[in-house]
Formats: sequence, structure tokens, C-alpha cells
Amino acid sequence: MLVAMATGTGKTVTCLGLIERLLRNDRFKRILFLVDRLPLGEQVEEKFRNEIAHGNSTLSQIYDIATLSEPKVEATTRVHIATIQSMVKRLADHENGILVLDADLYDCVIVDECHRGYSLDRELSTIELEFRNEADYLSAYRRVLDHFDAVKVGLTATPAAHTTQIFGAPIFTYSYRQAVIDGYLVDHEPPRTIRTQFSTFGIHYDQGTEAQILDLETGQVELHELEDELNFDVDDFNRRVITPGFNASVCEQLAQEITPGDRGKTLIFCVNDAHADLVVDSLRSALTAVWGEIDTDLIVKITSKSDRPSELIRRFRNERIPQIAVTVDLLTTGVDIPQVDKLVFLRRVRSRILFEQMLGRATRLCPEIDKEQFYIYDAVGVYEALEPVTSMRPVIKSVDITAEQLAAELIAADEPEHLREIAEQLAARLQRRLLRLTPAARDAFTATTGRTPNDFIHQVLRQQDWREFVDVFRRNPDLALLVDKGTVLQPREAVIHDHDDTLIETVTTYSGTRDPSEYLRTFQAHIQSADASELVAVARETPWTLTHAQMSELLSGLEARGFTESALRAAVRETSGRDFAARMVGYIRHFADAAPLVAFEQRVDAAAASLLAENRDRWTPIRRSILARICATIKAHGYIDTELLNDGQFRQELGGYVRLNSMFDGDLTQVLDQLVRHIWADPA
Repeated sequence: MLVAMATGTGKTVTCLGLIERLLRNDRFKRILFLVDRLPLGEQVEEKFRNEIAHGNSTLSQIYDIATLSEPKVEATTRVHIATIQSMVKRLADHENGILVLDADLYDCVIVDECHRGYSLDRELSTIELEFRNEADYLSAYRRVLDHFDAVKVGLTATPAAHTTQIFGAPIFTYSYRQAVIDGYLVDHEPPRTIRTQFSTFGIHYDQGTEAQILDLETGQVELHELEDELNFDVDDFNRRVITPGFNASVCEQLAQEITPGDRGKTLIFCVNDAHADLVVDSLRSALTAVWGEIDTDLIVKITSKSDRPSELIRRFRNERIPQIAVTVDLLTTGVDIPQVDKLVFLRRVRSRILFEQMLGRATRLCPEIDKEQFYIYDAVGVYEALEPVTSMRPVIKSVDITAEQLAAELIAADEPEHLREIAEQLAARLQRRLLRLTPAARDAFTATTGRTPNDFIHQVLRQQDWREFVDVFRRNPDLALLVDKGTVLQPREAVIHDHDDTLIETVTTYSGTRDPSEYLRTFQAHIQSADASELVAVARETPWTLTHAQMSELLSGLEARGFTESALRAAVRETSGRDFAARMVGYIRHFADAAPLVAFEQRVDAAAASLLAENRDRWTPIRRSILARICATIKAHGYIDTELLNDGQFRQELGGYVRLNSMFDGDLTQVLDQLVRHIWADPA
């Protein structure tokens, strides 16, 4: 069974409750909780030690739990936390007759972050040194699951094809967008795109040019006269072409956006470990130039090659310093650091799953730093490239996918229908490109495949010989890159482009336009038009009557047209110079009917003050305290209803709606109605 819940909505805590309920009712005797990395396992252990599972007790207090440091389970063990790697080793020992790993050792296996192993999530393969490649990892991962005669439950925020092949389609889904609407996650403002001369126009080398060629394996640099022209776009930066000038230019702009000492934290995603080193040095220099001397520990590199990465992650999570972490993929999955409110993309990723996991690092609520939204700085155009296919944004257009991306999907595909579909797309792309290869690239293609590009088109593509077609690309995974770029660089070579880059602009894009005024005019025209939802009219006239379900429908409908609270807030701030943290109803009433634009928290505080003033004798200290909690909940979620009053702190500490209602002599519903009416009453 597959459970899909957006990053930050509590998959692990939900599972903790599930484990407790299943064990308490003797549904299962022993449960294996499987993770793929030590930091995730340590995080789970902490949850099991500290989160209340039943009554006033934690799961660790109720049951015997075997932790990561305990590879063997005893007869009394009810829950075992383990890494996939340790289970693979134990399975191998079992097959060699060293240890017994019975198929019925566990009767339930829960797999956290079960999307892991996706072929483009490269950081994992550097951690999993015992596996030669991703296919080996996936094979071992599947073998562990298949070995046990148990119920398997997968937890993920981003279901992948290989995930649903193992677990089936999700039996429960709670999306990022719904979690934002419900107030459990924060949204992000429209991304800030950093454009430089190199990232916009690419890097070009003419045939015969002398260039520094870096051997990525040995680190040796040699000067070569190029036999062919080379063209690089931003997708190649710090992969096929090393661009210190681009890194420096972007870091100089980031130094204008990041303030040392901020309570929020910044996470920067790089191409690889070497690129991360370059960015740490560039950003440290840029921040020093703007802010003067900075703490040497302000910026830290956290990759699989760092010294004690788990300790660095703990410091980044729990301490004010470091404030900025530069990583590759090590912090993309599962690591919970709510203070992160800025994400910087310096690498292109082709995986929707990996992209959503990256975005998920900043979605968590963090009241202690007054986090209301998070910010994206995109220097490589990854947001624009992947936005249309991510579930964290509406699907609005198709993606201009590269031949290299299609080849990677082709290599990973195993379903015949899926494989044929990808092969046809790739063939269509190659038909156009093969005839335009440079002479050197044409020769390299012929040497690699044994056919000239023209022969390949006529004998393979037009004959639809998909078996040979797939076999060619599986034997030569770098062939698509050669076709895409028309270059003849060896796979482990990169050009060092040691030239200064120039910043062109840093812009915010609002649903297809860079003009915030135009975005607001479009919003105003829509909510005043006949095409607007009936719920828009309700929001304009009687917003206090909107139920949670109606509010969710209203927000989802507007978002499908590109209008979100975070984008409207940013556009208003950019056009007026003032920051109004209003809710969608506030923006609708302001732009449709010229109602005053007031921050939502101010509205709630003013409403509470009005309610308290209306009948002072009614408001005992206990009722005042409950009202304060209700107002805090409204500020966080944007609404209040019976469901919320039967959950969380209200249920655990105050007994839920029935108990609360009795404290108000049966008038709680009326009190809530009056409060919401006051919230949306325009100030005198």
C-alpha cells in the first residue's frame, strides 16, 4: 500500500500513530521501519522517543524498539528501525547460511521515503558505495521487500513509476497544494530568476580554439586545440563546462539577497561536490565584500564527501550558525529543517521527483522565525523547465524535454507500452538532430553505433526497430548527449571556461508576466468578470459564510488560473512598497470592491478585541484563553471549524469541540460566527 503525503505534512508522525494502533490491537507482532540513509533513521528514532503515541507515552516508552545500532532483533522486539543497506547485508548473509533472516521475521514493513533510488537522484549512489549503480540499488531494494511475507506500506511525497510498480497506486494522497490551502505548509513567492550573460546566451567555442580540458576523474588539466565547435547552455554548467565566472556572478547577486544573522536559513543546490566547493568560496567572498567580515562557519558544505555529514546536518538544523548550507542531493529528502526559507538552484535537475523533494525542504511551518512563505532563487531556469510537470504547481503546458532526458527515461523504462512511447518521442527528436551533427560529432556517432546517422535513420528509426534502438542507447548512455550537443567531449571531460560573467537582471515572474501591475490587473479583471466562480461572489459579499471545503475550492480554482496568495502578496509589495500579508478573501475584496487591504493577523486581532468589548462580563479568564488559541489557529490556517477544534491541542488539552462548547454554555458556534464576521468587517 502506498501513502502519498506532501513533504512536511507529517508522514513519519502519521506512521507512528499507525504503528501504535496496529500493535495495540495485535494486528501485527513485529514491524520493520525501513529507511535508506542513517540521518533519516536517526530522525525517526528521535520522533519515536519524543512524540506522544498513546495517552501520555511515547512509542519508545510503550514498546521494545530495536534502533539502527541494533542489527539483531530479540523475541520482545516490536519495532525495528533499519537501513536498506543493513538489510541487504543481512539478506546476503542469510543466503550464505551465516545468519537466519526468516521470511516471517516481520509481518509489516513500512518504507519511509520509498521513492528513493530514482535514477536521477545521484547523491544516493555516492552514499551507497556497496552498490555499483542505481539499477543494483533498486534490485537490492526490491529483493529486501520481496523476501518478507509481510504487509508493505510505502510512504512518499513524490510517487515515481518504480514506486507504484512495487506498492501500487496511492491509497491515500494529501498534496502540497492542499496542505498550503489548509495552512499546514507555507507557499513560496514567485521565483526570482537570476540571468547572466552566460546563462542567457550560452558559451561557444569555435573549431580550432585552444581550451583547457579538465579530466574529471584525475583532476588533470591540459590545453587542447578543439577539433570541432562546442556549444554549452546552462544545463551543462559545472557538468560539461566549469564556469567560475557564472558562479561568482550569481553569488554576488545572492549576497544582495541574503543577510548574515537572519533567523531563516538558506539551502543552495549544486551540481556536484567540486561545484559545491567553488560556490562556498564564491559566496563567502561575495558576502564579505557586501557585509564585511563574516563568521567563518556561516556557510557550510554538506555533501556525502563532507567530514561527518550527519553532524553537519544536526548543526544546520539545531544551531543559528551555519546559516547557509551548500549541498548536492544530501538534503533533498526527509531531513526536517523548518527554518529554511530560501532555496537557491545552481543546478538543473531533470527529475520531477527530485525537484519536488528540493522544494519540499522549505515548505514547513516555522512560527519561531515568523515564516509566512519561502523564497526561490533560480539561476539555471530549473523552475521554468519543470514547473509544468510538478504537482506542486498547476500543469499548464508541455515540457521541452531534451534527447538526453528521453534517453535516461528509455534506459530506466521496463513496461513495454511506456518504453515504446518514450522510444517514439526520442526517435522523433533524433530524426531532426542527426542530420545536423557537426562533422566530428557525426564521426563519433558512427564509431559508437556502427552506423552513419543517415543509415541509422533509415534502417532503425524509419523501420521502427525498437529493440535495436533501445539496445543502442542502453549500451551507449552518453550517445544522446552527443546528439543533443553535437560535441565530441569524452564523458569524463569538461572545459574550464575561465572568463568573467556579467549579471543581466534578477526578475520575478508572475504567472507568465514580469510586470506585477499587469498580474494584478489580470487578477482584478478575472474576479470582476462573469467567468469568476460563484464562490468569488460569496467571498466579496459574505466571506464569513464560506466553509473550509468552499474556501479550498475557491483557492484551488484561482490557483489553476495562476493566482495564489503568495504571488499576490509579492506583486502588491512590489507595486506599492508595502507588505500586506492578507488572505485571498482580502485580496478579492480589495481588487473587486476597493475594500481596504489589511494584514490578516491585524484583522483577527481587531476582531477578537471587538468581540471582547461587546460583552465584557461574558469573557472569563478561561474563555479569553480559549479565544486566544482559536485566534492563533485562524491566523495559521485562515479558517476555523469543528474539525480543527477536534484536533491537535484542542483535542489533547481541552477535550475538543464538545468540551469547549460546554465552556461557552452551548454558544460556541455563535461565538465563532461573530468572530469571523468581525474579521471581514471593514475598519471604520
